[in-house]
Amino acid sequence: MPVSILPEFNLDQGILTRDVIRLKYTLPEEVGISSVKLEKIDSAMMQAIRDSVFPGAQIVIAKDGKVIYDKSFGWHTYDQFFL
Repeated sequence: MPVSILPEFNLDQGILTRDVIRLKYTLPEEVGISSVKLEKIDSAMMQAIRDSVFPGAQIVIAKDGKVIYDKSFGWHTYDQFFL
């Protein structure tokens, strides 16, 4: 901590964490994955929504602290199908 708050919490006390604590967004190729192969996820998700497997979903793929795919599909509920 950068300051003392109480006798129990003194200056420079705390827990050290890893240097990298946030995910970085990058291209799949930077971590050795083909972006062309990830495109198959899009068509599979859209087909599942059309088949009413689920109304929607979000997929996030990260490798080595780097987000290489972050996409949402569909809706929260099936309500839009019955309008």
